[in-house]
Amino acid sequence: MNNIREKGFTLVELLIGMSIMTIIMTGVFGVLYSSVKSYKYSWEQGSNIQDTQGVLTLVSNEIRNATSISTPGFTANQITSGSRIDYQVVVNSITEQHSIYVGSNSDINTIILSVNGSIKKKLAINRVEQITFTRDGINKGRVTINLIVQNQANSATPTMQITNTVTTLNNIL
Repeated sequence: MNNIREKGFTLVELLIGMSIMTIIMTGVFGVLYSSVKSYKYSWEQGSNIQDTQGVLTLVSNEIRNATSISTPGFTANQITSGSRIDYQVVVNSITEQHSIYVGSNSDINTIILSVNGSIKKKLAINRVEQITFTRDGINKGRVTINLIVQNQANSATPTMQITNTVTTLNNIL
């Protein structure tokens, strides 16, 4: 009689094959995890850039149209800096009091644009780490805005910092 060996894998061959497959899959999942993490980081950075540029453009346009800027404690030929700016804008022959600042309580880490004491817009919600306005001591109508943005809900996201200098269209003393 012929000795017929049944076709199939032995237990040892099966264990060796599963071990090799586990090593390969671990590498594949590692690459996949790194790719997803990199994609999330890039997406968050793009979102920060877009938020920062949009906010800076809006804030710059607001200050550019100011007819007067009130800076507490300001004296002649002194550079002042702070996280709030108060200014006036004339709209249809009516003078409005505007303010830009970082909110508090439920609006923490959010830029607030208020008109006559009422909130008009909320910008970069839960993304603002810091905003400072520096007013030039010589040219009173020149303001430098420094904005630092980071998603406060996820501290592992990148920080974006951008600075812009704005000169008002109106002659401010």
